[in-house]
Amino acid sequence: MNFCLLCLLYLGHTQVQSVLFYFFGHSITTSFLFFIVGLLYEQTGTRNFFFYKNIFHLNIFYGFCFFLGFLGNLGFPLSVNFIGEILVFLSVLNHSKFVCFFLCLSLFIVGINSFWISTRVLFGRFSVFKTNLK
Repeated sequence: MNFCLLCLLYLGHTQVQSVLFYFFGHSITTSFLFFIVGLLYEQTGTRNFFFYKNIFHLNIFYGFCFFLGFLGNLGFPLSVNFIGEILVFLSVLNHSKFVCFFLCLSLFIVGINSFWISTRVLFGRFSVFKTNLK
């Protein structure tokens, strides 16, 4: 969402279009991730994120959907967020290369954090407290 605010700072027709496309992609991926977490809550009985470990061992379909949601949230190619992020990136690049550098830096840091979280949730060790499904 910070990318959208940054893009709207340079208010123009292409910036507004790119922000709307980014909002559309973000709404799809976040609602999909919330749906997957809701399914995991029904299965495990907890909403604590630290207990969701090794989802691929518990249910391959949930793990695969969770991974696809994370890739879509990252703006991985062939996802809707990728097109929105590229449009926002190009809109900012046309106005300021200095600001674009910090935009790339933040994209890199968010990508590393998302991959760390997804590998921990998908392939981590079982939790001592909750390992059984309902």
